[in-house]
Amino acid sequence: MAKLFIILAFIVHLSRLQANETEEGEYKTINKRGVCSTDITLTVNSKKEYVIHFKKSTSLYPYTVFASSNQSNEDYPVFVMVRQQRQATSWEIPLLVKSREGMLSFSNTSRTLCHNNINSIAQISGRKLHGNIGSSDSLQRNGFYKHLTISVSTVCNVPVNVTIRVEEQTNFYIEQEKNYSMIISPSQPKYFYYKYNKTEDSENAKPVILEVDSNDDTCLTMSIQNATCPVFDLNEDITYEGKYETIKKRGGVIIKKHEYPQGFFIVFVAKGDNYDCGEKMSLIPLQIERSRVIPVNHISRVTFLIREGITKTDYLKYTFITLGILFGLCLLFGITSLASLYLQIKRRNNNRNEENRQLINSSLTQDEDSVIYYEPIDDNDFQISHENIITTATVHGNLEPTDHQETLTESHNSLYQSCQTYDTNDQNVEKENLENSVTLKTKRLKLAKPTLHDLVIKKPRLIYKESTNYCLNVITVGIFYGIPVVQLVVIHTRLMDETGNLDICYYNFLCAHPYSVFNDYNHVLSNIGYIFFGLLFLLITVVKEYKMPYSENCGIPKHYGMYYAMGIALTMEGILSGCYHMCPNQSNFQFDTSFMYVMAVLCITKLYQNRHPGINANAYFTFLLLAIAVLIATVGILNGHLWIWIILIVLYTVLCIFLAAKIYFINESRCGLSMFLETKRSEGLLKALTPLRKTWFSYLTGAVVINIVMVLMGFFFHAHDIDFGTFLLFLLMGNAVIYTSFYIFMKFSIARYQKKHDKEATEKPTLESLCYLFLAIITWGVAFRFFLMNSSQWMVSPAESRQRNTHCVAMDFYDNHDIWHFSSASALFFSFMLLLTLDDNLIDTPRNEIIVF
Repeated sequence: MAKLFIILAFIVHLSRLQANETEEGEYKTINKRGVCSTDITLTVNSKKEYVIHFKKSTSLYPYTVFASSNQSNEDYPVFVMVRQQRQATSWEIPLLVKSREGMLSFSNTSRTLCHNNINSIAQISGRKLHGNIGSSDSLQRNGFYKHLTISVSTVCNVPVNVTIRVEEQTNFYIEQEKNYSMIISPSQPKYFYYKYNKTEDSENAKPVILEVDSNDDTCLTMSIQNATCPVFDLNEDITYEGKYETIKKRGGVIIKKHEYPQGFFIVFVAKGDNYDCGEKMSLIPLQIERSRVIPVNHISRVTFLIREGITKTDYLKYTFITLGILFGLCLLFGITSLASLYLQIKRRNNNRNEENRQLINSSLTQDEDSVIYYEPIDDNDFQISHENIITTATVHGNLEPTDHQETLTESHNSLYQSCQTYDTNDQNVEKENLENSVTLKTKRLKLAKPTLHDLVIKKPRLIYKESTNYCLNVITVGIFYGIPVVQLVVIHTRLMDETGNLDICYYNFLCAHPYSVFNDYNHVLSNIGYIFFGLLFLLITVVKEYKMPYSENCGIPKHYGMYYAMGIALTMEGILSGCYHMCPNQSNFQFDTSFMYVMAVLCITKLYQNRHPGINANAYFTFLLLAIAVLIATVGILNGHLWIWIILIVLYTVLCIFLAAKIYFINESRCGLSMFLETKRSEGLLKALTPLRKTWFSYLTGAVVINIVMVLMGFFFHAHDIDFGTFLLFLLMGNAVIYTSFYIFMKFSIARYQKKHDKEATEKPTLESLCYLFLAIITWGVAFRFFLMNSSQWMVSPAESRQRNTHCVAMDFYDNHDIWHFSSASALFFSFMLLLTLDDNLIDTPRNEIIVF
């Protein structure tokens, strides 16, 4: 018995040694059968691995594998390897995601697997695909099947619990006009498959519009990828394939069938923080950040849908409708304007004929021997001849002129050429001899109420040349500015198409219709309104210049070169804005506003030039100021710090005071300062400080105060979605509006004064100009309403810009910004026509009767 006990003890000891040896040296692989939609809990360590086998399936739905573990750590993660027939996918738990605050760790993970037979599935039409889902017999006959094996392991010596769950993604195949909702995180991406329903060829098929919405601020990345495996669905690799964009609350993209003829995957994954969607990612951040970099709220609920876009036929239809409406409006306004011009000339001819008849009757009563041959003015001729009256003496065969004939000639000249009765020759001689003399400057400065006659100090040929310089400068700036514009937008557009980075261009993706080489065709097309109305204004200006009679000593000097500059600037605005909208972004924002600056300054300069001819700034100085303004705007946008605003306020205040002084002293600031010092020495400081032209002084002081208030308002509100360039534009446009209002107010005031003193109210604006004023007010109101409803914003990050994206509001083709283009183009045209016709009633008024204000 003792021996038997010893033998049994030895056997037990050997078995224990064998067990210990197995625990220390053997690696176990445990095979396990898996069932879909069931949680599988495993315990793994460095010596034990689980392999889960799933039954072969004929379903078209892809698998989604959920894996979680609260006991794993970054040093000893759990590895999940998923093997299918044609591919393998692996990841670790916890999953590490980069953020600006460091690496983020996620213990709950999931991955959607690419279907084994996705290449065959892509050959099925969308309608049949949705109809065959669930019919396993049909799928099996077509040879569709999928294998799935999952292995779970770790290098950690301590046992770690892992939960695995496999589900079929039943909402994987997307249908049109149907809302889909999902929850995503940086460790749980999702993707779906869309297949076009129609079978027409790719070139003529309707594009589809993908709309994405989220109720939280989580930063997402959405990608459109070809329907092939593998699918890049993690933050590290989602940008490797197809198109992609960042999303914060709202996003969208238009996909054309020829880009993805077999359908496409829609991939979503959340970012580790909101840096890529926040303003710090923007090249031009606001000073007060509304969104900080935060590593919280990683889970986001996202909804999306797909809807059809428009066909090529629709593009052509809307294009021809747009061109037809614009052509019709231009034809209507052109005919109306030319008809008004014709009636105005006809009215003047009738008045001249009546004056001639009265002159003839008066002459006949004085001398019956005087025979007068009168050549009437043809009403159909737009040209008015100043030599339509021919008098010939035939008294008893005497061909010498009589006293009565001389009296008739003098009388006729006094009526027909009343503009030249106030010592014209002496005036011209005096101006030519004393134009640059101190005597003439002092004489002008001492005038309490100067008239236009006192300020026309340059020869008409010189004034015409200076006016033409504005036109030439606009053309030069347009050419040199337009060449780099085209180059830059073409490069940006190609870069976006080649890289797939939709964050390069700031489109309204919910209403950006791609056509031909244009990714945003409707926003390019809507700029054609500027071109139509610009060319129409140039045509009207040409007709008026060559058909409207003009006197060198009557009426407001017509600087038509300035009007040509305005028409060309309006046309260039359409061209450059169209180029900008090919790929709007933070690198080319100035292309859309620079000629708006030009037009605003031209309007202000033209109004000032009307009442201050010969002393206004020349074209070179004006465009130098414009260049400085654009430079300041660019610096302010790129670096809008507080000190930039302080410098702007100081410079702008100094500029306003300087310009006000030049206007008050009639462009002779030095002479005015000398007069001030002389008056101070001779009559005292109080007399020197008393303004000679009190009305001018009060108006100019008010203008300076208003401008300082406007620039201070910009300083206080600059952090509320108002960039420096837009603020500068509002500043210039505001001055143009204020000056125009003041100009019209003064004309009505002077007309009321003339009527009160039984004089002809020549200053009263014409009915045509009042009609243009009414139309300008209406269209500007509509324009600014839609401008404030902008559908994108280039000064923030692309994701924040997409938050403003809106649907089309007109013909399912144009959005709010398109309507801004149309309405602002017509508003600018009406404003220009207002300036062109505002002083037409003064065309026969002697300049010594036209008041300067």
